[in-house]
Amino acid sequence: MSRELNDTSASATARERRALIAQLAAKRRELKIPPWGGAHRMATSQAFVSRFESGEVDPQHSTEDRYAAAVGVHIERRLNPTAD
Repeated sequence: MSRELNDTSASATARERRALIAQLAAKRRELKIPPWGGAHRMATSQAFVSRFESGEVDPQHSTEDRYAAAVGVHIERRLNPTAD
């Protein structure tokens, strides 16, 4: 696999992750859960939730899953073939 393809794939993955986090934050706001409430549900700090939502941290899938559970949704992940 070429470096250019790897860079393109990584960029797409980063965009998808930012979009997912934006959707989770929008769901929190839709449910009128304050940031501190989301933090409490995740057993973490409000500062971390703020960094998570702003994209300052590169979270693990388990963190994304905990955030999703805190706002009453779950994340489905699936494998998709990449272009050769």
